[in-house]
Amino acid sequence: HRETLPGRIYFQGLEGARAYRIQLVWPAEARSISSPSVIDRFALGSDGAVLSGEALMKIGLQAPLMYPESCILFHLEAEA
Repeated sequence: HRETLPGRIYFQGLEGARAYRIQLVWPAEARSISSPSVIDRFALGSDGAVLSGEALMKIGLQAPLMYPESCILFHLEAEA
């Protein structure tokens, strides 16, 4: 089902060695069509995940498989 997956989200302008927390901020109850999705695996709907800037820029984040009319909003913040 690889051909049905949406593309990856690649971030730019981050510091490669720095850690960043990414969380889903809207909608609060985002549901992927497939399970487990990146939202579930990384607990993005609650505490979020901490990933390196390098990983977010080079590997990116797999967008979840959702209905076409869906929209999601992530918050990305550098860890102290």
